[in-house]
Amino acid sequence: DNDAELTASVTDPRAMAYTMINGRLVGISAAEGEARLAARRTAGETVKATRRIAAVDSEGDAAVARLEHDLSTGRWIDYASLLKVGGQWKIVGLLYSRQEPAR
Repeated sequence: DNDAELTASVTDPRAMAYTMINGRLVGISAAEGEARLAARRTAGETVKATRRIAAVDSEGDAAVARLEHDLSTGRWIDYASLLKVGGQWKIVGLLYSRQEPAR
């Protein structure tokens, strides 16, 4: 489902997410993304997804993770940049791509 609270707890509020849409670079702030998730949840919209952490590479206080989200509407692949802030891992940046569902 759209868990805005969980997303907010692991994401630094200064983080940005980027993707390509129709050949154009599009960015969204963490705050805007969280607000969109919260609005969907308030509207009763839920999305069932299978999520997994596919890979993690880290060194010291820095890491990158590949996150995979399988939904009925397609597959999302996220590449999350993380830093250990105050002893907790936080997403500080995100690149994502959507794959159309197989037909």
